[in-house]
Amino acid sequence: MIVFSDGDPGGPSDQLMNRMRADKITVSTVLIAGHAGPETMIEIADKGAGRFYNITNPAQLPQIFLKETAVILKTAIYEEPFAPQQRSSSELLAGFGAGSYPQLLGYVATSEKPRAETPLLTTQGDPLLAHWQYGLGRAVAFTSDAKAKWGSNWIGWGDYQTFWSQIANWSLRRVETGNLSADVAIEQGRGIISVEAIDTDGNFRNFLDLQAVVVNPKGERELVPLTQTAAGRYEAEFETRETGSYLVHLREMEQGELQASQVIGANLDHSPEFAESRPNLARLERLAEVGGGRLLSRDFGADNPFEHDRRETFQPVDLWEWLLKFAVLLFPVDVGVRRIQIDREEWSRWMAGLMRVLIFWRRKKSPKREESLASLLAKRDEARQTFRREQPSAPTEPAPELFQPSQPTSGDSAGPGASAAAVAEPPTTEDNPEPEGDSTTSRLLAAKRKALRKKK
Repeated sequence: MIVFSDGDPGGPSDQLMNRMRADKITVSTVLIAGHAGPETMIEIADKGAGRFYNITNPAQLPQIFLKETAVILKTAIYEEPFAPQQRSSSELLAGFGAGSYPQLLGYVATSEKPRAETPLLTTQGDPLLAHWQYGLGRAVAFTSDAKAKWGSNWIGWGDYQTFWSQIANWSLRRVETGNLSADVAIEQGRGIISVEAIDTDGNFRNFLDLQAVVVNPKGERELVPLTQTAAGRYEAEFETRETGSYLVHLREMEQGELQASQVIGANLDHSPEFAESRPNLARLERLAEVGGGRLLSRDFGADNPFEHDRRETFQPVDLWEWLLKFAVLLFPVDVGVRRIQIDREEWSRWMAGLMRVLIFWRRKKSPKREESLASLLAKRDEARQTFRREQPSAPTEPAPELFQPSQPTSGDSAGPGASAAAVAEPPTTEDNPEPEGDSTTSRLLAAKRKALRKKK
């Protein structure tokens, strides 16, 4: 056990520490950020036959775990002389007696696997020789030494070579015995082992002691004896409740010794209930009778069990979460409306833009340009009518003095009448009529000049 602490709490009682030492439990302590002194942690480590570590850097923690693990593994090594104890017979130990094994000087303490057979044990009850079937292969474990360190007495043993030869031969792949023809089949939830025993001369072998060790997918072992059902034919059955692989180790025994063996297997990839493709109406009727019900037809149109005693129900839905989210979204809008002053025209323009974006609604543009042109034409017509109303019917003749020169010329030989005759009369409106195609601009200019003359 490893205790991590800052050393502040009090240590355990002496009674508890003595019980832990009696149960062979060591206690090591690790002081982390100690502020009360290391005395308590050192005392716990001394009473628990462990080690004390004062950590100042977290990087030291992995090294402590590795060191404690190495110490624990070291305690699993026992280097004391002992004599192997044979617990059961095995094919690996054929021909060896219970007291024929020499002493060994040490071993590594281990625990037994659930599927393993352990024919040899140490004086402490730990496994010494174990073997087991793994799939179609075999495995063997010997926890002591085959060399001079712990097995110096075994090297000079007369059956040393025989012992290891039998172990090696057992672990190798076995060729099926020609005298036994075995087969395993799974039918209706049960495994059936069938064996036909015929010798080399073609004669049936009767009254054989055949046994089968069945290992299910969970690793559980079951010994099943085979019964002779006909001349040279033996059969046995076993339960197949689990899906997976079933391993069958067939053995031929004679006077308690193994004569021949064969490994066969079968696989159940689905539950036995799926083997039947048709419904078991008899079982369904029996279940309905026991339960006080009745067997319904497959057509639910006439009798639908899901429509019996139906009641309208409701399920409340919490809306506070959605309302809270909506209120959070509306809060900045409310603050904006209260703080920002927006006139009616601006608000209408914003709403129109928002409607165009959201519902793809576009308002028809007002023909401002066309209205401006129409107003200009109306103004033009009004100005034209005003000008025509104010224009006199006959133009006023200008005064004759306007056409007299300011000083007479030297060449004037005639009198005033001649001079007046020589000067051409100004054209009148009738002689030079206004062209019909005068522009509106010229008429407007004329009206402006006339207005200016009236002011003068």
